[in-house]
Amino acid sequence: MKKPTKDNEATKEDNIHAAHRERVRKKVLKNGFGYMENHELLELILFYSIPRADTNPLAHKLLKRFGSLLDIVSSRIEELKTVYGVGDETAIYLSAIGELYRRTISEAPKVFMLNNDEVLKEYASSLFKYAKEEMLYLICVDSNLYHVATVEIGMGNSIGKVNVDISKLTEAIITYKPNYISLTHNHLNGSKIFSQEDVKATLAVLKIVSIYDTIFDDHILVCGDEVESMKNLGAIQRINNLAAQKYTNSQIEDIVASELSYQQRYKIT
Repeated sequence: MKKPTKDNEATKEDNIHAAHRERVRKKVLKNGFGYMENHELLELILFYSIPRADTNPLAHKLLKRFGSLLDIVSSRIEELKTVYGVGDETAIYLSAIGELYRRTISEAPKVFMLNNDEVLKEYASSLFKYAKEEMLYLICVDSNLYHVATVEIGMGNSIGKVNVDISKLTEAIITYKPNYISLTHNHLNGSKIFSQEDVKATLAVLKIVSIYDTIFDDHILVCGDEVESMKNLGAIQRINNLAAQKYTNSQIEDIVASELSYQQRYKIT
């Protein structure tokens, strides 16, 4: 009788995993996903980034580490890789699922009204509930104050600043033809104060939307549960007034950022 070798044992184990995976796939094809527990669904998803191995322990490990499926796929690649067993392929794959979900949600038509400042701020806050990056969104509203679209037009770079993607901004305005637009972005660093970069982004967008006869309504900052509005602080009107007086962009940024910082720190409205 031949003595079992390591290669034979490995082949036997591979066959066991392959048979298990095939049973799971057939069960999904027959019954759909509804019957699956979260760890079972995650185990199945991991089949496609880990070709050979029992993915059940890793599924449990990920859920224990992050808490939920949404938190897993919303996590950064670097965070996912801190879990033993998660390499580049798996981290990219899970993160890509989160990105697909986020884009699908933002593109899906949502028919509701944004007809007052409080509703707008509440909606803006909801966009960052699971945010792991600093993001900038354009919110488009029609003449009857119905939401038309929300489009991501910026993402934080390596130093935590969000840059406006002018091409995305222009494309969104041309595509959706909004009567009103607002910006909203988040701070992950705990600062509830509008920065000079935030004022700079506002000024850049104001100049572009004026070309398309669109009204710039507000720029909303979300920091955890705190929400600040440039319009409520008088900054949008201030920017327009300074621009009408022929102040340079640099001067406007300095003046408005300084005034906003003072107002927010000392709660002056």
